[in-house]
Amino acid sequence: MKCFPINLFDCENTNKKENIHNNNLTELNILKNKKNNQENNCNNIIHVNKNIVDLEHIEPIENSKNEISYIKLCLNLLGIIITLYGFLFSLGLMGDSFKILGGKTAGELFQNISNPIAGLMIGILATVLVQSSSTSTSVVVGMVGADIITVKTAIPIIMGANIGTSVTNSIVSISQLANIDQREKAFSGAVIHDFFNILCVILFLPIECATHFIYYWSEFLTKYMENYEAGTFKSPLKFIVSPLIKEIIEVDKSKIKKISKNELEASKAGSLIKGGFMEGMDDNLAGFICLGVSLLLLCLFLYGLVKFLKNTLQNMGDKCINYSLQFSNTWWGGYLNILIGTLLTISVQSSSVTTSALTPLVGTGIISLEQMYPITLGANIGTTCTGLLASMVTGKINALQIALCHLSFNIFGVILLYPIEKIRNLPINLAKFYGKVARKYKWFPLFHIIITFILVPLLLLGLSLLFEQGIIGIVFGIIISLLIFVMIITLFYYYRVKKNICIELYTDSPIQTII
Repeated sequence: MKCFPINLFDCENTNKKENIHNNNLTELNILKNKKNNQENNCNNIIHVNKNIVDLEHIEPIENSKNEISYIKLCLNLLGIIITLYGFLFSLGLMGDSFKILGGKTAGELFQNISNPIAGLMIGILATVLVQSSSTSTSVVVGMVGADIITVKTAIPIIMGANIGTSVTNSIVSISQLANIDQREKAFSGAVIHDFFNILCVILFLPIECATHFIYYWSEFLTKYMENYEAGTFKSPLKFIVSPLIKEIIEVDKSKIKKISKNELEASKAGSLIKGGFMEGMDDNLAGFICLGVSLLLLCLFLYGLVKFLKNTLQNMGDKCINYSLQFSNTWWGGYLNILIGTLLTISVQSSSVTTSALTPLVGTGIISLEQMYPITLGANIGTTCTGLLASMVTGKINALQIALCHLSFNIFGVILLYPIEKIRNLPINLAKFYGKVARKYKWFPLFHIIITFILVPLLLLGLSLLFEQGIIGIVFGIIISLLIFVMIITLFYYYRVKKNICIELYTDSPIQTII
């Protein structure tokens, strides 16, 4: 066995080398850590700088967006002011046009409207034609203010305008015909407005014809106004638009008053135009030109006013509706929705805009038919604001009176048909029934529009005028009425007994069978 001697010096050297190596490693690690820290600091500085750069870019973008929104708001407000003035101007021009055309033959142009059924049907057809109850009621108010028709004669026309304006909802619902579920719900949401207005007319028109209670109520509301006996009141709006109207046409109102009192013969009165651009022109020609221009401007400015108001207040309106729907299950939630519908319609000056915007929401199930119903009633009340504005332009008591008749008719309808649950559910159940029919027959919504808003009004208008044509007219009117009645009974019997067709109506209670 061979032994190797141990050298202590070599061991000491080895330990020293190891210690030196370890120290070097420690120094290297420290240097690496410092380097890493420096790199991290640099990265942090770069990241912060990037954030600062990003913020510098974001802030100008947000500022520019805010500036654009402010510019849009200012432009919309300017548009509202211009279109509102144009709307009031066109109303004033229309009123003066009616005075020129009817000044010498007051009442003769519209003598057939003295029949309440004829007036109701004319109100429906006129509103369907212009697609706006605001426009048709403004025209009626202008005619009353010009003494072309009386307040009592105009009340059925106003009632007809209420029915005619709901055609827009039915037209909107046609866009959801493809989906069977949406078709049922959307059409139910569309016709609930129809049924409420029709029920109001069925209830109030006979009472008004027998007692004239709406007329006397409006007369009471205006009786204590200043200059009531003179038939005028001081309107600030009239002073705003009158100067521009007089530049176009100025009416000699003193001659019209003398003719109406038989103090002056119409043939000897001469021209009723005493100033403006139309002076010296034939009265009928000038009246028809101004009437045509005023009606065109009325539609254009009213459309622009609705558009600008909708752009300005749309988000606010959506928030109000969403807020009010939270309380739909409470006893007072429906009344809150009526108030929201009223304010929203006043803000956009159109009940069609309010109700037509809700119809697709009912179709898609976002809101229920029961939630839409009170908002629709509020829209009915809010749309009377346009007629009140029109009466302010005329400055005539009778014009204000017919505008108040329109407002009172809608408020009375809500008071009588909404608070009691069984009566409140009647339009809802009828709307659900129509929705079920539309679910089964895709063509039914279009059929409803044609029958309810065109053919039936034309038929009833013809019959009502036929009964005024003496004994022969009455005989033919009775025969035609009996034939129509027999046809309706025959159709009912055919579908009820022969075909045994039953349509199920969905209600909150168990499913019922109707027909």
